[in-house]
Amino acid sequence: MKAGEAGKSAEAAAGSATAADESKKAAVIARDQAKEIETRIENSGLISKDGKTAFAADNTSGRNSAKASGKDSTVMGYGSEAKGDHSTALGNNAKAHADRSTAIGHNAEAKAVGSVALGEGSVAKEENTISVGDVGHERRITNVQDPKNLTDAANKRYVDYSVNSVRNELKQTDRKLRGGIAGVVAMANIPTTNRAGRTMIGVGVGNFKGQNAVAVGLSKSSDNNRIHFKVSGSATSAGDYAIGGGIGYQW
Repeated sequence: MKAGEAGKSAEAAAGSATAADESKKAAVIARDQAKEIETRIENSGLISKDGKTAFAADNTSGRNSAKASGKDSTVMGYGSEAKGDHSTALGNNAKAHADRSTAIGHNAEAKAVGSVALGEGSVAKEENTISVGDVGHERRITNVQDPKNLTDAANKRYVDYSVNSVRNELKQTDRKLRGGIAGVVAMANIPTTNRAGRTMIGVGVGNFKGQNAVAVGLSKSSDNNRIHFKVSGSATSAGDYAIGGGIGYQW
C-alpha cells in the first residue's frame, strides 16, 4: 500500500470514529431530553394510573403537584389533592379528603363523606352537604327558582311569602278569638227574669281588645219560680256568631 493511500485510510477511520462519537453524544442528549419531558409531564401534566387522574400546573421542582391518592379519584390544579376514594379536587390547592367528596375552587376543602365544597376557600365539614363558603366567608346563592318538590331549596321570595301567609292567618285567628271573647261578655250581661211565671227578652253588649259583640237572650221562670230557662245568641265584629242555652232548678 502506498503512503498516500494509507494516509487516506487513516483519515477515513478517524472520521468514522468522530461520527460514532457524535452519534453517541446525540443519543445521550435524546435520552436526557426524553427524561426531561417525562419529568415535566409528571410535574405539570396529566398523570393517569390505577384509576387515578391528576393534572397539575407548571412546577419544575415537582413539589406540591397534583396528587390523586384515592381510588378512582381525580385532581386538577397546583397543590390539589384527592385522598378519598371516588373523590374530585379541582383548583389550586383544592383538597378532597373524604370518600365521594368534591372540592372545586382555590383552597376549597371537602372534609366529610359525600360533601361538596364550591368556591374559593369553601369548607364542607358535614356528610352529604354542599358548602359555598366558611365561617366568616359566607356567600349568597342567587337566581334560585321557586321550589316545586318537597326537597327543593327555597328562595327568599318564597320564604317571605310563606311567613307573611302564616302571619296573616295568625292575625285573623287573633281577631276571631278577641271577637269570641267579646261575644261571651255580651251574652253574660243579658238581664234575666227573677219573678215567677215571667218571661224576659234582653240585650247585652261586649268589647274585648278592639272587637265588639251584641247578644240577644230570652229567659223564663216557671210559675212556682223553681225552674228557670234561658237561651241567647251573639254576633261579633269579627263576623262570627254564637248561641247558647241553659235550664236550672232551684229549691
